[in-house]
Amino acid sequence: MPIFGWGKKSESAKPESKAPANPAAGADEPYSPAKAESLFAYARQADERDNPEYAMSLWLSGLRADPMKHEAVPAFFQSAARYRNAQGKGAKQAAAVIKGNTDLDKYLSSLLAWSLDPQSAELAVRATTAAVKLGLNESVKWLAERALALNAQADRPRKENLLNLMNIFHEAGNNELAVQAGELALRLDPADNNLRADVRDLAAQSSIDKGGYEQTTGQSGGFRSNVRDLDKQRKIEENERIVKTDEVAARVITDGPDEDLDKLNWMLHGALGAARKSIWIATPYFLPDQPLIAALTTAALRGVEIRIVLPARNNLPFVHWASRAGWWQVLKPGCRLWLTAGPFDHSKVVVIDETWSLVGSANWDARSLRLNYEINLEAYDPTFARQLVQHLETKLAAAHEVTLAEVNARPLPVRLLDGVARLFNPFL
Repeated sequence: MPIFGWGKKSESAKPESKAPANPAAGADEPYSPAKAESLFAYARQADERDNPEYAMSLWLSGLRADPMKHEAVPAFFQSAARYRNAQGKGAKQAAAVIKGNTDLDKYLSSLLAWSLDPQSAELAVRATTAAVKLGLNESVKWLAERALALNAQADRPRKENLLNLMNIFHEAGNNELAVQAGELALRLDPADNNLRADVRDLAAQSSIDKGGYEQTTGQSGGFRSNVRDLDKQRKIEENERIVKTDEVAARVITDGPDEDLDKLNWMLHGALGAARKSIWIATPYFLPDQPLIAALTTAALRGVEIRIVLPARNNLPFVHWASRAGWWQVLKPGCRLWLTAGPFDHSKVVVIDETWSLVGSANWDARSLRLNYEINLEAYDPTFARQLVQHLETKLAAAHEVTLAEVNARPLPVRLLDGVARLFNPFL
């Protein structure tokens, strides 16, 4: 039964799985997956040959031939990130792919615009909306999640954008994210009682989706308590927190060459050893010693997904060279590493299993772990951890993922330079 007129479409209303007509080429001309795959293969070759602008045009041409190919969308954004890192502007080759004013042209145009300005919350929503019009469900999911993260972090978020995202998530059946978008919109306009009622109903539907119908008032997450009183439900959830306030379970960790020596090092080893699902690391200076590399390797080999986020252009080139010399040690066992475009990001973040977080002044290097006085905050709070992960995921949309093959293919002079810099690792 639909809630406030937003009911999900029935199974019988789903379109057939056959390839739809291509609106860019005429109603009678179908999409061409074979042509798209050929163009995507050329795009990968262009990326390998360090020609990101040409790769962007090939990704867009392939999406014109088969926009259902969701995997091409993040690949296109990675090519765009390389293009921006090379100080590229305008992307005229890619823009030439857009030839008309069809829904498909608008979709490709919105992807291009967002890829050149990846921090724009407005362009993110525009691209997501264009994907919705074409029924590109997988791409909508990928785009919408990043659009929500951008709008949540925007200095001046727009209620209209958040409402659009709320509707998109609901239509896609993801009521949990629909509630998040709705609550963000409510912060901008607390007096909107109609929106408050919609968010309450979405929260109830989200509880049903999770199997919480039979939970009654007094149990967090239940359908009945959500319907009766959403504010009371939030109070119940707050009472079940470790800390009975608006704060989270957290403590300050000091570290330095005195009685606090190695406290941070022990904490990192303990956190890496406790990880079961995921590890996120963001730092400007990544120079872990061999015990930390061993801990990361062990976590990766037991199936933990490890993502390391570093700046593409470091403010200390010597440190960047030394760091690059050791990347193979974490890439080989299965860790993944991204380089983000400027401006230079000096944040230091660790998130374990989207539950435990560490933020503060310390880097992953010998100077922070043994020589400097550092102060960090550890927090045990899933909400805070997910917010950090969403922020990092947003950065990945415009980042370049480094591969082991890429590291191994460095020219000999670069490898020698990196190796010499690595010798100074204990002092960096």
